[in-house]
Formats: sequence, C-alpha cells, structure tokens
Amino acid sequence: MARGLSIVSIIAGFVGTVTSAYFFAVGRLNFEQIFWIIIGLLFFMIIMIYQDIYKELNNQKWELKRVDEKFKIYKRLSELEKAVFKNGKKK
Repeated sequence: MARGLSIVSIIAGFVGTVTSAYFFAVGRLNFEQIFWIIIGLLFFMIIMIYQDIYKELNNQKWELKRVDEKFKIYKRLSELEKAVFKNGKKK
C-alpha cells in the first residue's frame, strides 16, 4: 500500500512546494493562492490514499475468499478421511 503512495506523495509534495516557493519568491503568488495550492495538493493526496486503501482492502477480500475455500476443502477432506478410516480401520 505504502509503496506507490509514498513515492507519488513525495513527488507531488516536492513539486508543489518548489513551484509555490518559486512563484511566491518572484512575487507572482500571494498567501491566498498558496493556501489553495496546498488545499489542492491535500485533496489530491486524500484521493490517492482512498484509492490505495480501497485496492488493498479489495486484495485482502480476495485473499480471504481463497483461504476460506481452502478451509472448506480441508474440512471436506477431513470428513472423508473420518468416513473412510473409522477408528483407525477401513470400513
């Protein structure tokens, strides 16, 4: 989860910070514009975090389904083994 999120977040934050600092230094930005740039970057990162968490939860759901199917198979095999070998002897 954190692999893609951290790289993209670092890049987006760095680009936003450098761009805002440059334009503020040359006088093309005022404080209000920087505020809205930061809000936009935060909104972008929140969307990325949501998508990353949703993808991770979806992957865990599929993994849980696979494990559940394996347990069902093992349970059925155990029942068959008990039916075939009653008290350690074949029927």
